[in-house]
Amino acid sequence: MPFVSKCPWLVFLFVISFSIMSGCSTVPNDGSGPAKAALLSNPPHSYVEKVDVGFRNQVGVIEAPEVTAYLDKVAQRLFKANVNPLPRVQLVSAGTSGYEPSIWVLPGGKIYVDVAILKRLQFENELASGMAVSWDISEGTEFRERLLSEGAKPTAESQSVWAIGEVEYQRAIESAVDRIYKAGYDPRGLVSFFDRTSKKKGDDLDTDMEVRKEKARRTVAFYAPLLNPIVHTEDFHKMKKRLERL
Repeated sequence: MPFVSKCPWLVFLFVISFSIMSGCSTVPNDGSGPAKAALLSNPPHSYVEKVDVGFRNQVGVIEAPEVTAYLDKVAQRLFKANVNPLPRVQLVSAGTSGYEPSIWVLPGGKIYVDVAILKRLQFENELASGMAVSWDISEGTEFRERLLSEGAKPTAESQSVWAIGEVEYQRAIESAVDRIYKAGYDPRGLVSFFDRTSKKKGDDLDTDMEVRKEKARRTVAFYAPLLNPIVHTEDFHKMKKRLERL
């Protein structure tokens, strides 16, 4: 290659340019390694924001300051050691958006609670349990992989991020029960949460929820009973009364 031998500076520039471009990549080419692990642990803010905006554009945001102040209090009891700034909760309505009523969590402490779910719950430990399992799903590798995939696109398909598999639920239940217990709540509320949010119709059982309930029961059985577990509070009762007026 006589031309290259006469122009070694071209080879040098090519090598430098390739190194710079490789260093600027947000996702490692091999899909693994320390750089990918760092991305999964701390997804780019722009990716999270893109998924967040897509979600908010699809659901109805409900302004209810007194209700959300209470929800913030529960969330901060559960997660205050995990994020800075403290987690914040937004009340929403899935309506006809295509989302099933649920509790959704994004990295960085963004929590969305569907008003339909909130109306079904009867005790504070059920609410705390629902937040906990949703939070631990958002900490999982599969969830973060989907978030990175959608966040890298010009327009994120937020529903794809929350296409949660049953294996993800099983793992999240284990860590959620531990989190619920350490926050002082009765972790049996997780069984009740799955029961109250089940999509069963008549005598037809929601098989996915039945599997989750059984997993929660088995996990809770490994924990010693709390002396004075939080099940219901006066604040929860007040929140439910305010919810009735929405």
